[in-house]
Amino acid sequence: GPKPAGAAATYLRALCHRSAGALLKAAAAFQDVADRYPESALHDYALLAKADAFLKAKDYRSAAEEFARAADRVKDENVRAEAELRAAGSVYLAGDMDSALTLLRGVAERRQGSDVAARAQFLVGETLIGKKMYNEAIVELNRVLATYFQHSVAASAQYRIARCLDALGRQADATGTYQAVVSGYPLEPEAPPAAYLAGVGLLAQGRSLAAAPYFQIVLDRYASR
Repeated sequence: GPKPAGAAATYLRALCHRSAGALLKAAAAFQDVADRYPESALHDYALLAKADAFLKAKDYRSAAEEFARAADRVKDENVRAEAELRAAGSVYLAGDMDSALTLLRGVAERRQGSDVAARAQFLVGETLIGKKMYNEAIVELNRVLATYFQHSVAASAQYRIARCLDALGRQADATGTYQAVVSGYPLEPEAPPAAYLAGVGLLAQGRSLAAAPYFQIVLDRYASR
Protein backbone atom coordinates (compact mmCIF):
# COMPACT_ATOMS: atom_id res chain seq x y z
CA GLY A 1 0.00 0.00 0.00
CA PRO A 2 1.00 3.68 -0.05
CA LYS A 3 3.84 4.51 2.32
CA PRO A 4 3.01 6.65 5.38
CA ALA A 5 5.79 9.06 4.38
CA GLY A 6 3.80 9.75 1.23
CA ALA A 7 0.97 11.18 3.32
CA ALA A 8 3.31 13.67 4.97
CA ALA A 9 4.87 14.67 1.64
CA THR A 10 1.48 15.19 0.01
CA TYR A 11 0.20 17.12 3.04
CA LEU A 12 3.29 19.33 2.90
CA ARG A 13 2.70 19.97 -0.79
CA ALA A 14 -0.88 20.99 0.04
CA LEU A 15 0.39 23.41 2.68
CA CYS A 16 2.79 24.93 0.17
CA HIS A 17 -0.05 25.44 -2.32
CA ARG A 18 -2.11 27.09 0.42
CA SER A 19 0.75 29.40 1.42
CA ALA A 20 1.14 30.42 -2.22
CA GLY A 21 -2.59 31.23 -2.44
CA ALA A 22 -3.30 28.33 -4.82
CA LEU A 23 -6.33 27.28 -2.80
CA LEU A 24 -7.93 24.92 -5.33
CA LYS A 25 -4.62 23.08 -5.76
CA ALA A 26 -4.33 22.92 -1.98
CA ALA A 27 -7.84 21.50 -1.67
CA ALA A 28 -7.08 18.83 -4.27
CA ALA A 29 -3.84 17.85 -2.52
CA PHE A 30 -5.56 17.64 0.88
CA GLN A 31 -8.22 15.42 -0.72
CA ASP A 32 -5.42 13.28 -2.17
CA VAL A 33 -4.08 12.71 1.36
CA ALA A 34 -7.51 11.62 2.58
CA ASP A 35 -8.17 9.34 -0.40
CA ARG A 36 -4.74 7.67 -0.70
CA TYR A 37 -3.82 7.43 2.99
CA PRO A 38 -7.04 6.64 4.91
CA GLU A 39 -5.07 5.13 7.82
CA SER A 40 -2.68 8.07 8.15
CA ALA A 41 -2.79 10.27 11.25
CA LEU A 42 -3.11 13.16 8.78
CA HIS A 43 -6.34 11.84 7.22
CA ASP A 44 -8.78 13.76 9.40
CA TYR A 45 -6.75 16.97 9.36
CA ALA A 46 -6.50 16.81 5.59
CA LEU A 47 -10.29 16.73 5.25
CA LEU A 48 -10.61 19.67 7.63
CA ALA A 49 -7.88 21.58 5.79
CA LYS A 50 -9.56 20.93 2.43
CA ALA A 51 -12.78 22.52 3.71
CA ASP A 52 -10.74 25.37 5.20
CA ALA A 53 -9.30 26.10 1.76
CA PHE A 54 -12.80 26.84 0.47
CA LEU A 55 -13.46 28.96 3.56
CA LYS A 56 -10.28 30.96 2.92
CA ALA A 57 -11.39 31.42 -0.70
CA LYS A 58 -14.69 32.84 0.68
CA ASP A 59 -16.65 30.14 -1.14
CA TYR A 60 -18.82 29.71 1.92
CA ARG A 61 -21.41 27.34 0.47
CA SER A 62 -18.74 24.92 -0.75
CA ALA A 63 -16.96 25.27 2.59
CA ALA A 64 -20.16 24.35 4.46
CA GLU A 65 -20.61 21.27 2.26
CA GLU A 66 -16.98 20.19 2.70
CA PHE A 67 -17.03 20.66 6.49
CA ALA A 68 -20.24 18.61 6.67
CA ARG A 69 -18.57 15.87 4.58
CA ALA A 70 -15.53 15.98 6.82
CA ALA A 71 -17.72 15.61 9.92
CA ASP A 72 -19.18 12.43 8.39
CA ARG A 73 -15.81 10.92 7.42
CA VAL A 74 -13.33 11.75 10.18
CA LYS A 75 -12.51 9.32 12.99
CA ASP A 76 -11.26 11.74 15.65
CA GLU A 77 -14.20 13.07 17.69
CA ASN A 78 -12.48 16.41 18.36
CA VAL A 79 -11.92 16.98 14.66
CA ARG A 80 -15.55 16.01 14.01
CA ALA A 81 -16.75 18.60 16.54
CA GLU A 82 -14.57 21.27 14.93
CA ALA A 83 -15.88 20.36 11.47
CA GLU A 84 -19.48 20.61 12.70
CA LEU A 85 -18.82 24.06 14.15
CA ARG A 86 -17.08 25.32 11.02
CA ALA A 87 -19.87 23.94 8.83
CA ALA A 88 -22.37 25.97 10.85
CA GLY A 89 -20.12 29.03 10.72
CA SER A 90 -19.80 28.72 6.95
CA VAL A 91 -23.59 28.59 6.60
CA TYR A 92 -23.73 31.81 8.64
CA LEU A 93 -21.12 33.45 6.41
CA ALA A 94 -23.12 32.33 3.35
CA GLY A 95 -25.97 34.46 4.71
CA ASP A 96 -28.41 31.72 5.75
CA MET A 97 -28.81 32.84 9.34
CA ASP A 98 -31.85 30.69 10.19
CA SER A 99 -30.11 27.48 9.12
CA ALA A 100 -26.94 28.61 10.88
CA LEU A 101 -28.86 29.15 14.12
CA THR A 102 -30.28 25.63 13.97
CA LEU A 103 -26.87 24.11 13.28
CA LEU A 104 -25.07 26.16 15.95
CA ARG A 105 -27.64 25.31 18.61
CA GLY A 106 -27.25 21.64 17.72
CA VAL A 107 -23.46 21.83 18.11
CA ALA A 108 -23.74 23.69 21.43
CA GLU A 109 -26.13 21.04 22.75
CA ARG A 110 -24.27 17.98 21.48
CA ARG A 111 -20.84 19.22 22.58
CA GLN A 112 -21.80 20.65 25.98
CA GLY A 113 -18.90 21.64 28.20
CA SER A 114 -16.34 21.72 25.40
CA ASP A 115 -14.34 24.45 23.68
CA VAL A 116 -16.42 23.91 20.55
CA ALA A 117 -19.68 24.31 22.51
CA ALA A 118 -18.50 27.61 24.01
CA ARG A 119 -17.70 28.98 20.55
CA ALA A 120 -20.97 27.64 19.12
CA GLN A 121 -22.96 29.28 21.92
CA PHE A 122 -21.18 32.58 21.30
CA LEU A 123 -21.95 32.33 17.57
CA VAL A 124 -25.64 31.74 18.37
CA GLY A 125 -25.57 35.18 20.00
CA GLU A 126 -23.65 36.68 17.08
CA THR A 127 -26.17 35.28 14.60
CA LEU A 128 -29.06 36.79 16.54
CA ILE A 129 -27.26 40.14 16.55
CA GLY A 130 -26.98 39.82 12.77
CA LYS A 131 -30.76 39.37 12.71
CA LYS A 132 -31.10 42.46 14.99
CA MET A 133 -32.76 40.28 17.64
CA TYR A 134 -30.90 42.00 20.47
CA ASN A 135 -32.95 40.82 23.44
CA GLU A 136 -32.68 37.21 22.29
CA ALA A 137 -28.95 37.67 21.68
CA ILE A 138 -28.45 38.91 25.24
CA VAL A 139 -30.09 35.75 26.59
CA GLU A 140 -27.83 33.50 24.50
CA LEU A 141 -24.65 35.45 25.27
CA ASN A 142 -25.46 35.34 28.98
CA ARG A 143 -25.42 31.55 28.61
CA VAL A 144 -21.79 31.84 27.52
CA LEU A 145 -21.00 33.81 30.67
CA ALA A 146 -22.93 31.40 32.91
CA THR A 147 -21.39 28.21 31.52
CA TYR A 148 -18.08 29.18 29.92
CA PHE A 149 -16.99 32.21 31.98
CA GLN A 150 -13.33 31.10 31.86
CA HIS A 151 -13.29 30.55 28.11
CA SER A 152 -11.61 32.99 25.75
CA VAL A 153 -14.99 33.92 24.20
CA ALA A 154 -16.37 35.20 27.53
CA ALA A 155 -14.90 38.69 27.14
CA SER A 156 -16.33 38.93 23.63
CA ALA A 157 -19.73 37.76 24.91
CA GLN A 158 -19.79 40.40 27.64
CA TYR A 159 -18.77 43.09 25.15
CA ARG A 160 -21.45 42.00 22.67
CA ILE A 161 -24.06 42.15 25.45
CA ALA A 162 -23.07 45.77 26.05
CA ARG A 163 -23.38 46.52 22.33
CA CYS A 164 -26.85 44.94 22.32
CA LEU A 165 -27.91 47.10 25.27
CA ASP A 166 -26.65 50.15 23.36
CA ALA A 167 -28.67 49.10 20.32
CA LEU A 168 -31.77 48.75 22.52
CA GLY A 169 -31.30 52.30 23.84
CA ARG A 170 -30.40 51.07 27.33
CA GLN A 171 -27.35 53.31 27.64
CA ALA A 172 -26.97 53.19 31.44
CA ASP A 173 -27.04 49.38 31.42
CA ALA A 174 -24.63 49.34 28.47
CA THR A 175 -22.18 51.61 30.29
CA GLY A 176 -22.23 49.36 33.35
CA THR A 177 -21.60 46.33 31.14
CA TYR A 178 -18.67 48.02 29.38
CA GLN A 179 -17.24 48.72 32.84
CA ALA A 180 -17.69 45.01 33.68
CA VAL A 181 -15.69 44.05 30.58
CA VAL A 182 -12.83 46.30 31.68
CA SER A 183 -12.79 45.05 35.28
CA GLY A 184 -13.41 41.40 34.43
CA TYR A 185 -11.17 41.06 31.37
CA PRO A 186 -8.54 43.83 31.59
CA LEU A 187 -5.99 42.05 29.37
CA GLU A 188 -8.36 40.96 26.61
CA PRO A 189 -8.59 42.82 23.26
CA GLU A 190 -12.14 43.91 24.14
CA ALA A 191 -10.95 45.93 27.15
CA PRO A 192 -9.73 49.11 25.35
CA PRO A 193 -12.86 49.62 23.19
CA ALA A 194 -15.01 48.79 26.23
CA ALA A 195 -13.06 51.35 28.28
CA TYR A 196 -13.60 54.00 25.61
CA LEU A 197 -17.34 53.31 25.42
CA ALA A 198 -17.62 53.21 29.21
CA GLY A 199 -15.97 56.64 29.29
CA VAL A 200 -18.34 57.98 26.64
CA GLY A 201 -21.32 56.61 28.56
CA LEU A 202 -20.15 58.13 31.85
CA LEU A 203 -19.59 61.50 30.16
CA ALA A 204 -23.16 61.35 28.82
CA GLN A 205 -24.29 60.89 32.42
CA GLY A 206 -22.32 63.99 33.43
CA ARG A 207 -19.78 61.91 35.35
CA SER A 208 -16.53 63.26 33.91
CA LEU A 209 -14.41 62.34 36.93
CA ALA A 210 -15.59 58.73 36.70
CA ALA A 211 -14.98 58.72 32.94
CA ALA A 212 -11.37 59.92 33.10
CA PRO A 213 -9.77 56.63 34.26
CA TYR A 214 -11.46 54.75 31.40
CA PHE A 215 -10.04 57.11 28.79
CA GLN A 216 -6.65 56.77 30.50
CA ILE A 217 -6.85 52.98 30.02
CA VAL A 218 -7.26 53.53 26.28
CA LEU A 219 -4.36 55.99 26.14
CA ASP A 220 -2.10 53.69 28.16
CA ARG A 221 -2.91 50.65 26.01
CA TYR A 222 -2.25 52.35 22.69
CA ALA A 223 0.65 54.52 23.86
CA SER A 224 2.52 51.34 24.81
CA ARG A 225 2.45 50.07 21.23
